[in-house]
Amino acid sequence: MPTLIKNKILWVCVMLFLFHQLSQKLLHWDWPFFDSYLDPFLCMPLVFSLFLLERQWLWGITARLTIMDTFLFTILLILLFEWVFPLLHSGFTADFYDLIAYGLGSMCFYFFINPKPRLCQKESSNH
Repeated sequence: MPTLIKNKILWVCVMLFLFHQLSQKLLHWDWPFFDSYLDPFLCMPLVFSLFLLERQWLWGITARLTIMDTFLFTILLILLFEWVFPLLHSGFTADFYDLIAYGLGSMCFYFFINPKPRLCQKESSNH
């Protein structure tokens, strides 16, 4: 089983995301701060983890994102979410504080979810 699936912080992010979506969409709970910034914060750990899981499951590659990978992917996603999407659809708005949430989410991924180099080497040698 890939080490990423065993990561407790990743599961906390998944559960928080699901709970927030259900409470917002089904229960119509209104938590302005979380409604504004929880999704951008959780986006990075979830998207980056899905990217690494895809590499593990489809290609058998146990990898980790470097600090430069994480930084560049964060910048690309910020440009997409905060610049391109608002240009294409009025339902999206650019928000400076989202940038902070994306950055913090990326840091959470890099330091707490991203597989450690020694685990990547052990699993890669098993394939």
